[in-house]
Amino acid sequence: MLRSCLACPRVAVIADDLTGALDAGLQFAERGLETKVSVGLVSSEAAPIWVLNADSRNRDREAAAERMRAAARLCAGRQVFKKVDSTLRGNVGAESAALRDALGFRAALLAPAFVEAGRIVSHGRLWVHGVPVDQTPFARDPQWPAYTAEVVALASRGLEGERVELISLEAVRREHLALVACLGDCRLAVAEGETTADLAAVARAIVEAGPGILLPCGSAGLAAAWADALDLRGDYAVPWAGAHGPVLVVSGSHNTVTQGQLLELRRSSSVGWFELEGDADQGDAAAVGRQIAAALAQGRDAVLSASFGALLPGAAARVAELLGRSAGVAMAEADAIGARPAGLVLTGGDTALTVCGALDVQSLTIAHAIEPGIPGAFVAEGAWQGLPVVTKAGGFGSKQALQRALRWIKEGSAMRDDCDGA
Repeated sequence: MLRSCLACPRVAVIADDLTGALDAGLQFAERGLETKVSVGLVSSEAAPIWVLNADSRNRDREAAAERMRAAARLCAGRQVFKKVDSTLRGNVGAESAALRDALGFRAALLAPAFVEAGRIVSHGRLWVHGVPVDQTPFARDPQWPAYTAEVVALASRGLEGERVELISLEAVRREHLALVACLGDCRLAVAEGETTADLAAVARAIVEAGPGILLPCGSAGLAAAWADALDLRGDYAVPWAGAHGPVLVVSGSHNTVTQGQLLELRRSSSVGWFELEGDADQGDAAAVGRQIAAALAQGRDAVLSASFGALLPGAAARVAELLGRSAGVAMAEADAIGARPAGLVLTGGDTALTVCGALDVQSLTIAHAIEPGIPGAFVAEGAWQGLPVVTKAGGFGSKQALQRALRWIKEGSAMRDDCDGA
């Protein structure tokens, strides 16, 4: 590893789920900055970029706000970025307001657009690859369905006692400090954005406003623009030559993007396929884990999926827990017989969290971009230290994203050019 850091920043990023924490952290790692992601609310004095997973997305409003206050107490001496979901799932407004108040900012400015992933905000609405978000699979999200495409309404979910203002594209594209003037006495606003230049303008306005004025809250797209506005650069790198052996893919996302990626992987390679049914119990999960271990011991890549069965209301957390149980058994038993897997690919925030918990993974170091918003990382602390792990939010990635994730684990950084062209 190369550990030099040219700018030596101290930044804390606070996210509401683990895959979001990792895709935000990827923006700093790609700029040559040592970036570590905590699986839980644990801070670090060592890493210049420390990303905290508050695990707050699926909590109620007050519990999520308290998680923000707890995170704020861990951020002393660091510049803070609040990561939000680019489709505005979660307690977005309530968390942004709570963190704003805990850190003493005048206002929180939300910019959810993530252009590279096809998410923009225009005419007051959130669009995903040119389609209003309420007409996409995100409208069927089991916990946070997109019941409208109106960004102010989505950002206001669960928020009490204050209004959310819209900052128009026209205002974003005016002189930077004019955007700040548009806020007036508003303390929570969401900015439109159609291009990376729009996000750069928002980021510059935040930085030029000065310390303690605007809390940056946004997607990985704004995180990248904010890092550039602060001129955060280094030359930290994690060389990776790849590893021999099978890879375990664990997917709990029902997003049709992930479903298509799984079917493409199954079509193009001879992976072992293990589907965990929605009515499974802990015993069933352990039995599936033992079957996966046998496949891994034969040198076969394996997929553990709960992505195609019926998802009953309120069952997402239970299914994620069962996936964690199966993956934990599979990894432990394969390792015990000398068939240690080469790496993991985890799809869905809840799934990533429960699998990391089952394996006692405490933090990860981000190393490489598989595709925009899809990081390759290594376990930094825990029993599986050094294990390569790729994480992916359910709606992210090309049709070949899972193949590329497996290739990076097996072939390493040599496949960068292919992935950058995704």
